[in-house]
Formats: sequence, structure tokens, C-alpha cells
Amino acid sequence: MEVIDKAARNAEEKICQGALLPLQKFLPRSLVEAMCEKAGHHWRSRVWSPLVTVLACVFKQIAPNSARDVEDWVAGLQAPLPPAGDDTGSREGDSFCAARKRIPLEVLVGATQSLGAAATHKAARLFHELRVILIDATTVRMSRTDANIKFFGLAHNQYQSSSLPLARILLLICDGCGDVLNYFADPYRTSEL
Repeated sequence: MEVIDKAARNAEEKICQGALLPLQKFLPRSLVEAMCEKAGHHWRSRVWSPLVTVLACVFKQIAPNSARDVEDWVAGLQAPLPPAGDDTGSREGDSFCAARKRIPLEVLVGATQSLGAAATHKAARLFHELRVILIDATTVRMSRTDANIKFFGLAHNQYQSSSLPLARILLLICDGCGDVLNYFADPYRTSEL
């Protein structure tokens, strides 16, 4: 078992040495692991550690990458990719998706807020020494699940109720860097105020 743990740690270290190094200054391993511990998340030594998974989530959002692209990127950081058409190294995106499901939502929210705070600290616009924050609200359709219907409900108009739950989302945005500092989501029937 120790050999497996050591191999996973070595692969993870190799990935972290080449994965979004500037980002790791603002989102170090110690911070991600502390957020995981606070959320009660326990993990074992593996390539898809909490830090690698969070970095992979950021990479996926940088450009329109698929889960397969993310796995190719991670594999390219630890070893050369197999030649095209080689089925022995095929990656379908399942490993990344499974790793992403293991990470508690609080960790991803905390990582986002930590990065937002760092970006705002460097690029905030000030007006009379006060930080300028923009507020914007929008609505989004949610997937039709029992939990979403129970919490968000279905919107009603003069004709009929909608088939999908609607959420109203309020965003607090840094005017200097455009980062979302915080958000609030409520049922559509809740006013923006």
C-alpha cells in the first residue's frame, strides 16, 4: 500500500509543479486542505487530490474545456501523452468528474472567494478610499429536480406555471477586476431588493 501512496504522491507533486503556478501562490495546498478539513472532507493519497481537483476546475473554466480535455491536460503534466489513436491511454473525463464530485461545495466556494479577495486586493478601484462594488441580478433556469422544485418553486404567470424552477441570483462584483465577490440565490418570487 505504501508503494501505491508514494506513486500517487509523486504523480500529484509532478502535476502541481506544472499546473497554474501563479494561481498556486494565491491558492496554496495548505489553504485548500484546510478548507477540506473544515468541511469535514477526508481524502486519501491519490493523483486527483483536493488541490489537483481544484486547479483542474479552474483550468476547465479558463477556456471552454471538456472533462476529457482536463484529463488530457493533467496527464500531459505528469508524463508525455500517448500517440493519437492509442487506446491504452484513453481518457473519457470520468476520473475528473468523480474527483470533482468528491470535493465539497464549500471548498469550491471558499477557493473562489479566496481568489476573488486576492484579485480585488490588487486591482480594486477606489472612490474616496472606498472600494467600488457593482451589484447585478439575473434569473436562471434550474434543472427540474425535486430538491430544486422544493426550494426554488415554479414561477407562475397569468397563463400557467413554468416547467422549470427559476432562481434569482444577486452578484456582488469588483469594479476593478470584474471578479464575483459574493452571490446570493433565492427563489424567483424573491424581489431583487
